[in-house]
Amino acid sequence: MSPHPKINNSFEQVKCRANKLKPEMLAMDIKTLEEERADLLSDKAGESEFWECLKDQIEQVKGLSYVLKCDCGEEYKVEVNL
Repeated sequence: MSPHPKINNSFEQVKCRANKLKPEMLAMDIKTLEEERADLLSDKAGESEFWECLKDQIEQVKGLSYVLKCDCGEEYKVEVNL
């Protein structure tokens, strides 16, 4: 039994509309992906900056060294050893 022509015509109309929307949907998806990529690159740059800053702070702390004198007269050297 063959489908009714009206049903077939409706299917073709839906198919035609879907084909027209597809490029718009793809463009939207690409735009979204580009925005997400830019966000990720920004996050990566921020993360790199954070690690560089942390590394610099660690280098500054490495050189810290103090001599503490106890009330009893003993002296103790305190330093950061990483």
